[in-house]
Amino acid sequence: MKQIILSIPICFVSLVVHAQSGKLQKADNYFDRIAYAEAANIYVELLGSELDCPEMKSKLGYCFYQMGKADSAEIIYAQVVSTPTVNSHDVYYYAEVLKENGKQAESDSWMEKFHAMEVSDSRGQQFDVNKDYWQKIQSQKAYFDLQKLAVNTEHTEFGGYPVNGSILFVSNRTKTSFIQRFDGWNGHPFLDIYSSEQADHSELKELSRVSRKVNKKYHEGPLCQTPDGKSVFFTRSNMASGKNKRDEKGIQNLKLYKAQIASDGSWINETELAINSKDYSVGHPTISSDGKTLYFVSDMPGGFGGADIYKMEIMSDGSFGEVQNLGPEINTEGQEMFPWIGTDGILFFASDGHIGLGGLDVYAVVPDNAGNFKKRINLGAPVNSSRDDFALILLLADGKTGYVSSNRQGSDDIYSIDLLRAIKINLEVEGIVSDNRSGQILSGALVQLLDENNTVVATKTTDDQGKFHFDLEEGKEYRIQVSKG
Repeated sequence: MKQIILSIPICFVSLVVHAQSGKLQKADNYFDRIAYAEAANIYVELLGSELDCPEMKSKLGYCFYQMGKADSAEIIYAQVVSTPTVNSHDVYYYAEVLKENGKQAESDSWMEKFHAMEVSDSRGQQFDVNKDYWQKIQSQKAYFDLQKLAVNTEHTEFGGYPVNGSILFVSNRTKTSFIQRFDGWNGHPFLDIYSSEQADHSELKELSRVSRKVNKKYHEGPLCQTPDGKSVFFTRSNMASGKNKRDEKGIQNLKLYKAQIASDGSWINETELAINSKDYSVGHPTISSDGKTLYFVSDMPGGFGGADIYKMEIMSDGSFGEVQNLGPEINTEGQEMFPWIGTDGILFFASDGHIGLGGLDVYAVVPDNAGNFKKRINLGAPVNSSRDDFALILLLADGKTGYVSSNRQGSDDIYSIDLLRAIKINLEVEGIVSDNRSGQILSGALVQLLDENNTVVATKTTDDQGKFHFDLEEGKEYRIQVSKG
């Protein structure tokens, strides 16, 4: 009897473990398909079970991170990073969620550990040479004024795209269809495009959901209008004959489409761009003001990691040139998304791979004389916060007003923005004047800044420590001339 009695719980435990193993496999399958909400639900059920382990917790932490649940992610990652088998991936995302939760000093400490583990990763390298980044970003003057819009709900709203005289935005607010579909990524309804009119103070009114010919069963998202006003490029989930199409891992990627704008404002003659693939995503379009260059986002093979920003030339016949990655000044091992080109050629984009205030930050890149994007500007507060800030869009009419989106108060919301000061690269030169023979520091010395024509453009006198400083303009050559009476 004793042996029989003992065999019962052993068999029961075996059945439980077998059942839990099936659950874990199901959760891992969801995770591999980036259905993070579905995976997280099962991982949470398995916490404290025989299958609970650092690897499972690592996946759960990443699910919470991708779902925008930084508080929950911090709790899980704190457990993971205390284990002997912790990897650099976990350390990096622990640092990220700490910063999103307002724990900047702790985040920096873990970024130091991440850099020591991954010395070649550009994110750690940027941090290592910019230890005072927080103070620099926080101390800069604001580039924009920012106001939250009344159009926001408890659901997702982002965008503010000018199209055919209206402002379009993206939302998963309640739909009218009887059958509700939900995105496995975060468990929320799929995104649709809405149209609105601009009112006072950039408020949005007279809302309407764009026709079902545009809004299909799954995601529709970031878009842009061509400068001639005749067409739009827009993002949509991969579909064919009304059904979603997935890659080998079961992931439904995004595709980029083009449509013509009819005289009544409807979108007609939709065509899929040739750069699309079921094996990776393509989307988030924006076009240069001359209509000759299309910028977009993709996680296609050959990038720097995550989603990168690319460009390609638009030919006179409507065809496209070679796809070009914007390079390491823009793209990182993290995510670069939501590009937008202003009428003055400035590229705005969101990134979680560059040094910032937390989550996705919005950056501006002023093109040089050759049109290349090299030097980034973090736009700082109030545009950026410790959470995700993205989709900065300047209206084409004046280039000084527009919209930006953020989840700083929970769900994604739209904010209006007004430009307060010019966005430009701050170049400067500073130095100390000393006697060439004696090495003595020279105060009161006359220092002149000359341009390429040897014209004096600025004059300074050294201070009691022999120091001087000049602000410079990008793309110009200068010479410094010093004299002492």
